[in-house]
Amino acid sequence: MNKEIAATRLAEVIKVDTTSNTPADFLATHVPFRHIKLKHGGGLGQDFEDVSEEDIWETYVRSPGDRHQFMVVQGANGTGKSHLIRWLDTKFQAQPPDGEVVIFIRRSDNTLKGTIRQLLELPELQSLPQKEVYERLTVAGQSVKPQELKNELYHSLLAKVQTDIQSGNTDILKRGRKKQLLSLLSNQTFCEEYLMNPVDDNAPLERIYRRVANDAKLKGYNEEPARFQSSDFRMPPEFLERLEGDQADVKATDYIYELLEPDEDLPTATAAYLNQFVDEVIQKAAGVHPGDFESIFAAIRHELYRQGQRLTLLIEDITSFTGINESLLNVLIDEHTGTAEAKGMERCRLSSVVGTTSQFYGEFRDNFRNRVTEEIYIEDTALTAGQDEALLEIVARYLNAMSLPADYLTNWEREGATAETLPVHQRKEPDFWPTYTLPRGQALSLYPFTAAALKNLVAGMQAGQKTPRYFLTDILRVTIQQIMEKETAFPPYIQAPAPICNGRVPRIASIS
Repeated sequence: MNKEIAATRLAEVIKVDTTSNTPADFLATHVPFRHIKLKHGGGLGQDFEDVSEEDIWETYVRSPGDRHQFMVVQGANGTGKSHLIRWLDTKFQAQPPDGEVVIFIRRSDNTLKGTIRQLLELPELQSLPQKEVYERLTVAGQSVKPQELKNELYHSLLAKVQTDIQSGNTDILKRGRKKQLLSLLSNQTFCEEYLMNPVDDNAPLERIYRRVANDAKLKGYNEEPARFQSSDFRMPPEFLERLEGDQADVKATDYIYELLEPDEDLPTATAAYLNQFVDEVIQKAAGVHPGDFESIFAAIRHELYRQGQRLTLLIEDITSFTGINESLLNVLIDEHTGTAEAKGMERCRLSSVVGTTSQFYGEFRDNFRNRVTEEIYIEDTALTAGQDEALLEIVARYLNAMSLPADYLTNWEREGATAETLPVHQRKEPDFWPTYTLPRGQALSLYPFTAAALKNLVAGMQAGQKTPRYFLTDILRVTIQQIMEKETAFPPYIQAPAPICNGRVPRIASIS
């Protein structure tokens, strides 16, 4: 590792959001997926088969012909769904197909407003005749003061509950309990300490707000769904005592009393009840009309049909469309044959690849899931037992990329980014330090790690977080930062101090 270069390049190379990397850094650090499973259709009866990323590209994505496709890439957080979809986009850039328009919708800041702004920049959108729709989206994509948007979300939620009490359209909660819940939601103390607590990033309306608009104060990648959770309504008995002492409305205190009852899972029912309204609450607060997206994409596809072209749509994360997910799904299942032609609104063929977490995919309604043509599942096994080669290659590629000046890799990418010509940095550490040899023969240094150290470090990661993303941010980046500060110091994530052996600090390989 070249520490002098890595001091600048570390932050450029290791990023949570893959789309913020340069194409050169992305290609230089890309490790082929070793465990991808695919099955035809989104139903439960089909069996998965093992495939490679090249199989997916060549067989399904590169040239689908006139076949409508709705492919879902699912897996746990951090397993590489976004990475695979961006890799497909780089393949399109390197090999542009004739007669195919490719639109890549990045995760951006993973908010609805960020996604809208990205759509507005599409050249395919700006020449369409839907002026009214375009203007609405322009307004919806604009930034709003955080507290104004949070207040809009809050009051929209209260209005939905009030309307439901009057109409009786839902049956998860009885009418009397709906009134009690409305009283609790309206209580200022409950609102400030549980619903909209500004110092609690996991407060429910804070979670929902983060999926609508980005807050620069909030660091890190946002994958929490814009949904209420049962834990939002599990509170200590002391809170009930406080409200009673403040002479809160009896309906509010009665509801908390019932929330505390162990015999009935009212917190889960409460979350499910409120989640019925979240999408409409977001649409109203953000100024979005769900039908706008369907009409926009219908117009894009009609124009491409007139030009004799087809459309491939790559969507890194469907939850970036929080609040209008169903509208987007309606776009993705809309085939170009049959009803579209009968209406005189012909559409070009659409082939889409969409990323989603397994949790969110499990919430797809049957009518959407049954229209999935291929389901691609990325297992969270890249760093687990038996995957030592994948782990070593990930580390070696990232260490090499951060030890090279950015222009070296940029030139390599412009010249075709072939595996044989990947630049290798000049090593600064002693020659005896272990390396990893790529399939094309380049030996990349593993300094400051060894194979044994990496295996032990992964073994010590928390359950559910043994994925490439967490490894890169919580292990690799932290270790390199520590090396920059003091080369002999042990990384801060190691709890026990390093033993001294004959006056020398042992290598990380000694960790057990």
